[in-house]
Amino acid sequence: MISWIAEATKRVLLPELQKMSAQLAELSQRVGDLNDHVVRLDQRIDQTNQRVDELRSDLIGRIDQTNVRMDALRRELLELITSTRAELTHRQDALSARIDEIVLVLNKFHDALVRREDYERLREQVHELEKKVAALMR
Repeated sequence: MISWIAEATKRVLLPELQKMSAQLAELSQRVGDLNDHVVRLDQRIDQTNQRVDELRSDLIGRIDQTNVRMDALRRELLELITSTRAELTHRQDALSARIDEIVLVLNKFHDALVRREDYERLREQVHELEKKVAALMR
């Protein structure tokens, strides 16, 4: 009887165990395939990370070079602005001096014109007086 129970248990359980074993083998194969795929993806990620690091380093180097060039251009521009400002100040001072000279000359002309007008007016007054004196003498 024990052997009959053992035999019946074998008949029922053995096919199920064999099915489970086959499914386990199939799952093991699928897990192996997935592991291989994960390994390939990890390699690609590592390569991508390495490329990103290289590009980051290159970009940082270019930014540093650009900053150096910008600093040099900034210094050059400041020097140019300073020299231009100095030149313009010098020109302004020279023009102011020249304008002052012209104003002095114009003031002299004005004074001369005013004196001439006074002279002309006085001459007319003298001429009028001479006429009156001549008229009185007749």
